[in-house]
Amino acid sequence: MLASAASLGSTHARLRLALILTVVLVAFVSILSRSAFTSPQIKHIWKTASSFRAKTSHETGHKAATHLEVDVNGKHSSHHSTLLSSTEDDYDGDEDFSYYDSPIKASEEDQSEEYGYDGRGYLSQQPAAPQSLASDATDICASAPDSSNIFISMKTGASVLHAKLPAHLLTLWNCIHKDQIMIFSDLEDTYAGHKVHDAVANVSSVFKDGNDDFEQYRQLQMAREQRTDPNNLRGGRAWELDKWKFLPLTFSVWEHAPAHIEWFVFIEADTSVSWLNLLLWLKTWDPKKELYIGAPRVVNDVGFAHGGSGYVMSRPALAKLAAFREEEDPEVYDYRWENFTNTNGFGDAIVARALKEVGVKLENGDPFVQSEPLQTIELTEGKLCNPVVTLHHVDGVLISDLWQMQSDWVKKYGWHEPYLRKHIFDYFIADVIVDTRYEWTNFADRRRLIANESAFEDELRRDDFILKEKMNEAEQAAIVSQDSWDCVEACEKWEECMQWQWRPGRCYLGSDIRLGQMYVERDAEKDHKDRKEWKERDKAKDTEKWIWTSGWHRERVEKLRLKVDTCAWDPKPHT
Repeated sequence: MLASAASLGSTHARLRLALILTVVLVAFVSILSRSAFTSPQIKHIWKTASSFRAKTSHETGHKAATHLEVDVNGKHSSHHSTLLSSTEDDYDGDEDFSYYDSPIKASEEDQSEEYGYDGRGYLSQQPAAPQSLASDATDICASAPDSSNIFISMKTGASVLHAKLPAHLLTLWNCIHKDQIMIFSDLEDTYAGHKVHDAVANVSSVFKDGNDDFEQYRQLQMAREQRTDPNNLRGGRAWELDKWKFLPLTFSVWEHAPAHIEWFVFIEADTSVSWLNLLLWLKTWDPKKELYIGAPRVVNDVGFAHGGSGYVMSRPALAKLAAFREEEDPEVYDYRWENFTNTNGFGDAIVARALKEVGVKLENGDPFVQSEPLQTIELTEGKLCNPVVTLHHVDGVLISDLWQMQSDWVKKYGWHEPYLRKHIFDYFIADVIVDTRYEWTNFADRRRLIANESAFEDELRRDDFILKEKMNEAEQAAIVSQDSWDCVEACEKWEECMQWQWRPGRCYLGSDIRLGQMYVERDAEKDHKDRKEWKERDKAKDTEKWIWTSGWHRERVEKLRLKVDTCAWDPKPHT
């Protein structure tokens, strides 16, 4: 009996201890969950596809630098969160196919249950549970300023619609009335109660039938009839089809939008919009003027707003364009522009030409609306104090994370204080750039130092090719070194250097800060597959010489961040 009582007492003691520990743990988690906006390191730790370990100076010949990596099977990533990237299935009007747009598809065996690959080799935690994300979005939208004068047009493709739309539904669209949104694709559909409009449905059969540009469109119609997955389509040219959407959807927006709308915002499904910063930025423009605002690009001497960055039209600008179409006769007007589209690329440039025809010119919206993703967004002194309205090449996970950042900010500062580029740096980037990162490019390229024997034929002819005799001693050492340390020294010697990247025979120095992305053999092949030097290489022996190692001058980075710590955006009205 006494033994049983003692045993029972011991059991009760253990239960009380467990209860106390549980209460303490819950309280601790609660404190973490309410952590300040400026403590993102709890939520965001960068990971690259290798194994968690620190590479030492003995292994690399460098000064010791911590290099965080993660096992490709995700075994050591149980509690870490993410930084994210864009997907490779981007046919939503992106014209900027540069060498840093190189996607990496992870093999099926590299997928873990908790972490998914984002299309460029990054491990990314799955988004917050839809219910909690939608609930949070609804909460902050309830306190948002009136936005009944804004209309959103989103363009996407049927093959990627189901992958890209949910994140927008759970975040941004909670702040917008359903009548102020239109979704355009290449296949009519309904998604979560939202009608998806076929942007090219009314293109004349003269240009549609038998046109290779519409092969993807025909396959989509067949997939709908046969109830097959549009993601499995092969052979269609989504990019060629995409250019046909821009001008028709512009007039469709005009026809459907309520009469009180003052601003028309055109985005794509891989565009992230800061609702807070958009509302504040639009206040600096006069909606009564004929305005067409975006991130400038030029093609065939015509300036246009880059579609992936998002662009804005005022009501007077769009009204003038629509009136001109009516005066000419819509059928005649549409045929004329379809004929032009048939022999020209870049649908967003075609919109600019149509606006130019009626006297509406492009206004520069940079650096507020811009085409860069998180990996390549410019972090310079001149831009760190500006709000970011849009990011391009974002996937659903990053849209979720950006919305969470905005939610944290709004809860702390309200809807009348924008977050700036420096705050994006603090939240996502500051704690994950390190002295040295292997198999990584940070796109440093202000000074391209190349050994003559390593230069490609076309590089030798470039005006910016730096002759060895014009390099200082540290730079000359960097291009003959067998490791990256001499490139680090070259960066140290150049006072403007904020970051560097190195591979045998090359040392590139950069004067701005960029996060960058993984760079492995698949990326090297994408960048150089058309060069004879790549075709003639002995893959078994010289693969390493094509792979970048990158790093940042942390002292200068921190000094710059302190320099802009108290700066603020001055929202001067545009005249």
